[in-house]
Amino acid sequence: MSEMAKKYGEDKVKMWRRSFDIPPPPMEVDHPHYRHIKYDPCSIDGPSESEFPTHESLKMTIQRTLPYWDNVIVPQMKNGSRIIIAAHGNSLRGIIKHLDSE
Repeated sequence: MSEMAKKYGEDKVKMWRRSFDIPPPPMEVDHPHYRHIKYDPCSIDGPSESEFPTHESLKMTIQRTLPYWDNVIVPQMKNGSRIIIAAHGNSLRGIIKHLDSE
Protein backbone atom coordinates (compact mmCIF):
# COMPACT_ATOMS: atom_id res chain seq x y z
CA MET A 1 0.00 0.00 0.00
CA SER A 2 1.34 3.44 -0.93
CA GLU A 3 2.09 6.18 1.57
CA MET A 4 -0.86 8.21 0.23
CA ALA A 5 -3.22 5.23 0.45
CA LYS A 6 -2.19 4.63 4.05
CA LYS A 7 -2.74 8.29 4.92
CA TYR A 8 -5.92 9.05 2.94
CA GLY A 9 -7.37 5.67 1.91
CA GLU A 10 -7.25 3.78 -1.37
CA ASP A 11 -10.58 5.18 -2.61
CA LYS A 12 -9.31 8.77 -2.34
CA VAL A 13 -6.08 7.90 -4.15
CA LYS A 14 -8.03 6.21 -6.97
CA MET A 15 -10.25 9.28 -7.25
CA TRP A 16 -7.22 11.60 -7.57
CA ARG A 17 -5.52 9.35 -10.09
CA ARG A 18 -8.57 8.85 -12.30
CA SER A 19 -10.10 12.31 -12.16
CA PHE A 20 -9.28 15.15 -14.54
CA ASP A 21 -9.56 18.15 -12.25
CA ILE A 22 -9.38 16.94 -8.65
CA PRO A 23 -5.83 17.30 -7.29
CA PRO A 24 -4.46 15.43 -4.29
CA PRO A 25 -3.64 17.45 -1.17
CA PRO A 26 -0.52 19.65 -1.44
CA MET A 27 2.84 18.10 -0.59
CA GLU A 28 3.87 19.31 2.84
CA VAL A 29 7.13 21.22 3.19
CA ASP A 30 8.40 18.66 5.71
CA HIS A 31 7.79 15.72 3.32
CA PRO A 32 11.10 13.85 2.79
CA HIS A 33 10.98 14.36 -1.00
CA TYR A 34 9.94 18.02 -1.00
CA ARG A 35 13.46 19.50 -0.89
CA HIS A 36 14.77 16.98 -3.46
CA ILE A 37 12.08 17.98 -5.94
CA LYS A 38 12.04 21.71 -5.24
CA TYR A 39 15.81 22.15 -5.30
CA ASP A 40 16.68 19.66 -8.04
CA PRO A 41 19.66 21.10 -9.99
CA CYS A 42 17.87 20.16 -13.23
CA SER A 43 15.15 22.63 -12.28
CA ILE A 44 17.44 25.58 -11.57
CA ASP A 45 15.56 27.65 -14.15
CA GLY A 46 12.27 26.17 -13.05
CA PRO A 47 9.34 27.72 -11.25
CA SER A 48 9.73 30.45 -8.67
CA GLU A 49 8.88 29.84 -5.02
CA SER A 50 5.28 30.98 -5.56
CA GLU A 51 4.89 28.99 -8.82
CA PHE A 52 6.29 25.70 -7.51
CA PRO A 53 3.47 23.14 -7.77
CA THR A 54 2.97 21.21 -4.55
CA HIS A 55 0.11 19.20 -6.09
CA GLU A 56 -1.45 18.80 -9.52
CA SER A 57 -4.52 17.36 -11.14
CA LEU A 58 -4.25 16.17 -14.74
CA LYS A 59 -5.89 19.45 -15.79
CA MET A 60 -3.22 21.46 -13.94
CA THR A 61 -0.47 19.32 -15.48
CA ILE A 62 -1.81 20.01 -18.97
CA GLN A 63 -1.98 23.75 -18.26
CA ARG A 64 1.66 23.67 -17.11
CA THR A 65 3.13 21.48 -19.86
CA LEU A 66 1.12 22.32 -22.98
CA PRO A 67 2.77 25.71 -23.60
CA TYR A 68 6.16 23.97 -23.75
CA TRP A 69 4.71 21.35 -26.09
CA ASP A 70 3.20 23.97 -28.40
CA ASN A 71 6.06 26.49 -28.31
CA VAL A 72 9.14 24.27 -28.20
CA ILE A 73 8.48 20.67 -29.19
CA VAL A 74 5.94 21.11 -32.02
CA PRO A 75 8.04 23.71 -33.92
CA GLN A 76 11.10 21.43 -33.71
CA MET A 77 9.09 18.49 -35.07
CA LYS A 78 7.77 20.68 -37.90
CA ASN A 79 11.39 21.57 -38.75
CA GLY A 80 12.14 17.86 -39.11
CA SER A 81 14.09 17.46 -35.87
CA ARG A 82 14.06 14.10 -34.17
CA ILE A 83 12.68 14.46 -30.69
CA ILE A 84 12.97 12.17 -27.69
CA ILE A 85 10.51 12.88 -24.92
CA ALA A 86 11.24 11.59 -21.43
CA ALA A 87 8.58 12.60 -18.95
CA HIS A 88 6.51 11.55 -15.97
CA GLY A 89 3.43 9.48 -16.78
CA ASN A 90 0.99 12.24 -15.89
CA SER A 91 2.73 14.71 -18.22
CA LEU A 92 2.51 12.16 -21.01
CA ARG A 93 -1.15 11.47 -20.23
CA GLY A 94 -1.81 15.18 -20.62
CA ILE A 95 -0.03 15.40 -23.97
CA ILE A 96 -1.85 12.31 -25.26
CA LYS A 97 -5.18 13.75 -24.10
CA HIS A 98 -4.35 16.94 -26.01
CA LEU A 99 -3.36 15.03 -29.15
CA ASP A 100 -6.49 12.87 -29.00
CA SER A 101 -8.68 15.98 -28.86
CA GLU A 102 -7.20 17.47 -32.05
